[in-house]
Amino acid sequence: MSQQITKQEIEALEKEEDDTWWRAGERDNFDLNKKLLRVGCRPIYRKLILCQKEQAGNNQNCTQHKQEVDKCLQMLKFVYATQKN
Repeated sequence: MSQQITKQEIEALEKEEDDTWWRAGERDNFDLNKKLLRVGCRPIYRKLILCQKEQAGNNQNCTQHKQEVDKCLQMLKFVYATQKN
């Protein structure tokens, strides 16, 4: 049973990685704050790293991903700062 749960969680994470990074889904009750608190900026950061690897050092083509990472980090800081304790 433990393996089944793990497999389901992995499948959910893979599906989520394919989605747009800022989109909160059913798992988070469509609440962006909940998604940011749960996953942080990992999905878009992974895309940036993949882009940098594919471009072999030519990071100019990864500018959009870098901007999205920066936006995500700003939003995450805001969410942490405004979250009720």
